[in-house]
Amino acid sequence: MALLGIVTMDKNGQVIMPSGIRKRLGIKSGTDLVFAMGGNIVMKKLDTPDAKKWSAIFQSMRKKNLKLGEHDVSKEIRAYRKEKCNRPDWLSTSLT
Repeated sequence: MALLGIVTMDKNGQVIMPSGIRKRLGIKSGTDLVFAMGGNIVMKKLDTPDAKKWSAIFQSMRKKNLKLGEHDVSKEIRAYRKEKCNRPDWLSTSLT
């Protein structure tokens, strides 16, 4: 993992992300970010499915004959994120 910048937290607990990182990741005002803690704190842009990804999620659900209940949708989103983003189970589960 490359070090792309160092920031300082202000008295309100806020940090300003360097513009180079924001531009590289396409992060704009209102973009959702997720923090994970282990030995370090990791911040990751939350990948919100676009129309193409939603189509793949619903196609997978239809193949499995799942009804579109909230629990079923959440489960499929977690499975899709884990498969496509290679996220650990604990992170995928905590996002929905």
